Amino acid sequence: MLKNLLKKLGGDFILSVSAVVIFNGVIQFLLNPYLTEQLGAEKFGTVIYLISLISVVGAFGLAANYSRMVVTAKRECTNGDYNRYFLIIAGIVLAVSAVGLVALKNFEPMYFIGYAALMFMTILRYYGDVEYRLSCNFKGYFVFYLLIAVGYIIGILLFRFTGSWVITMLIGEALAILFVGLKGKIFKPPFLKKSANYKENTKSVWTLVPANLVQTVILNADRILVMFFVGSYDVTVFYVATLVGKIVALVTVPLEGLVISYLNKYEDKISYKLFLAFTGGAAALAALMICASTVASHIFIPFMYPDEVYQAASPYFIVANAGQVLFFISTVLITFVLKISGENSQLVMNLIYLVTFAAVVIPCIAIWGLWGLAWSVMGVNLMRVVLVSVYGLIKLKKRPAVTD
Repeated sequence: MLKNLLKKLGGDFILSVSAVVIFNGVIQFLLNPYLTEQLGAEKFGTVIYLISLISVVGAFGLAANYSRMVVTAKRECTNGDYNRYFLIIAGIVLAVSAVGLVALKNFEPMYFIGYAALMFMTILRYYGDVEYRLSCNFKGYFVFYLLIAVGYIIGILLFRFTGSWVITMLIGEALAILFVGLKGKIFKPPFLKKSANYKENTKSVWTLVPANLVQTVILNADRILVMFFVGSYDVTVFYVATLVGKIVALVTVPLEGLVISYLNKYEDKISYKLFLAFTGGAAALAALMICASTVASHIFIPFMYPDEVYQAASPYFIVANAGQVLFFISTVLITFVLKISGENSQLVMNLIYLVTFAAVVIPCIAIWGLWGLAWSVMGVNLMRVVLVSVYGLIKLKKRPAVTD
């Protein structure tokens, strides 16, 4: 029995990692380099800014995803409970899409409709994988993300006819949502029927929105700031400079899931010494990841992007990748700390980080441009690692000694 369980867990882990690798691999190694080549670095910088806005509002989909995971285990919920929430989100999407395009002085009716549709479909996709997480159906989870990747590839092949980056991405999102709609349950009718727990379920979603929104703002703030303080060409440059660091962090995301799994099992064994050892290991991993990201950037970026973009981005590789890696390490440490300090501490920590980020990074980019951004992001993320580590150690120091 144990052997079969371990075999299933191993298979599920491989499927979930493969889904993330394929999905992000197509984006980073095919879609974005292709769009850069077709649109040019300056126009692609504008696209990255618009995609970043989509990623920020993706928090609404993530909140619904996490809420349904939690609520389903506690009480009855219906598709209508969440569909009514998404009707409200549709209005927010229209507003954000309009503001984003007006800020670029590029508001055209058809562009607005397509961009808003892509934004809303992406939010639904962030929510959609809950269909497979609820049932631990990792084969379905794998197919879900594979279809997005296949859709992006189809969009790339059709780009010569459409000339639209929005359509290119919309195909992938639509395929995934269609798959869930046909094979799953969460998008099935009745579409607006409330459950007896509608108010509690709605409260659950909106309670989760702030923490997720803060997180997505943090992850995308650099590209949005570069757009307004430096320019669209430099959005592409900084995006490329941080690319490998982001990829390394994404590929190692399963480590966070592994940490959560073991902490759930051995929560009563967490000690000061254990956390100190974990922090030391995280620091060593960070150093290794920064070195690997920098070397890999010089190897792979010249093959993926035009030489002018590589030459412009290469001076920032070490500092920019360090900033990304340190953010990832601090997120893993926060996962550890949450087990000893409670769930509310995540929102508090993220709010403190967001305020610090704004207070330090915005003046630096305004005064020193991309170098100011690179160094300040690295500095703020290093501070986050140190503060989370110290906070965890203080909390554990006050706990009673762990006994066997």
